[in-house]
Amino acid sequence: MSLRIRDLGPDDTPVLARLHTLSWSSAYRGIIPDAWLDEELAADRVAFWQTRAEVWPDRAFGLLALDGEQPVGFVFALPGADPTWGTLIDNLHVLPACKRQGIGRRLLDHFADRALVVVPNEPVYLWVYEENRAARRFYDAMGGLPVERILAPLYGGGEAPIVRYSWSSPQRLQLSKAE
Repeated sequence: MSLRIRDLGPDDTPVLARLHTLSWSSAYRGIIPDAWLDEELAADRVAFWQTRAEVWPDRAFGLLALDGEQPVGFVFALPGADPTWGTLIDNLHVLPACKRQGIGRRLLDHFADRALVVVPNEPVYLWVYEENRAARRFYDAMGGLPVERILAPLYGGGEAPIVRYSWSSPQRLQLSKAE
C-alpha cells in the first residue's frame, strides 16, 4: 500500500459520502436499523456532506487517505465545537476492506499535526456507539479516555448509548504513538 494523505475540500463530498456510506453499512449493522442502512443511508450521507461542505474552509478541516488514487479513508474535524471539550472529530472512517492496516492511525497522526497548528491548546473529542467495540478498542489504543456515556437517537428510530472519548490536547494523540 502506498498511502498518501491530503487535505479535503468541498469538491470531495461525493467521495466522502461514498466512504461514509460503506463504513456505516459495515460498522453499524445491528446498531442502526438495517432497513435504514439499506434504504436511506446513501442519500442521507450525500445530503450530510453537501451541508458539511458549506463550513469549509472557515470552520472545519479534514484529510483524505489514498492508496494510489483510490480513496480509502478520511478524518473530518470541527475546531471549537464545544467550549469544554474542544475540537470534535466529527468523522473518522476507513473502508472496511482496508481496516487494520494503520490507515486510521495515520489519519489521526496527520489530524493531530494539523490541530497543533490550528488549535494547539484545545482538547479533542469524538462520539462512538458503545456497541462499536472495534472502534472503541482503536480509540483506547490511541490514548482516548471514555469520559461520558449518553443515550442518543438512532437514524431509523430508537436510541442507543454513545460514548464520548476525549484527549486533553492534539499532542496526546501524538504521544499515543510512542506509548
